[in-house]
Amino acid sequence: MKALKKMNKLLGLSLVLMVIASCGSDNKVQVSNADNTSNTSESTATTESGVDSCQAASDFSDFRNRVANMNFIKESYTRAYYYFYTCDEKEGWFGINYNKCKVQKTVRYENRDLGRVNHEYGTSKAEIRDRLLTIIDEAVDVQGNGTYYEIESPNGEVRGISLCHTLVGNPIFWQSADDKQAYQYAYKTNY
Repeated sequence: MKALKKMNKLLGLSLVLMVIASCGSDNKVQVSNADNTSNTSESTATTESGVDSCQAASDFSDFRNRVANMNFIKESYTRAYYYFYTCDEKEGWFGINYNKCKVQKTVRYENRDLGRVNHEYGTSKAEIRDRLLTIIDEAVDVQGNGTYYEIESPNGEVRGISLCHTLVGNPIFWQSADDKQAYQYAYKTNY
């Protein structure tokens, strides 16, 4: 019974996080990949990149420019570890499918003192930024609200990028093309 209550709490928290992350994401945005030649030089990839407060972009092009300039919330702690809820669709009895969700062990962290990051997109902020820009530039569909956009890739995967999270914390959402796997930002620990 305790396990069931714990799972219900996790699922409830996951739903709350999804609602918060998707607020305003029902606004359709026209995808235009024209003139995406922002300056993405290595010089902007410092260990102190970021902004102090989350500010909405005026449109998707402005959002892309903010990503290129790494205008994400600045990490305020020396070390941060990022955790995500991961969900997999499982086949249940009588053909009723269900989602099995758990908190994933960290695969992302940032140590500002040492200037190190660990991320599935690379080991530098420039590599992470460049991968996010590739996702944006290859978008086939986009929905968002200025601070958060869900971006569909040509292969059908959807990723959510938020300016209100740190660069290393992004993307904060991913869903497979077949809708059978997903992850979403859960929390971070700071030291």
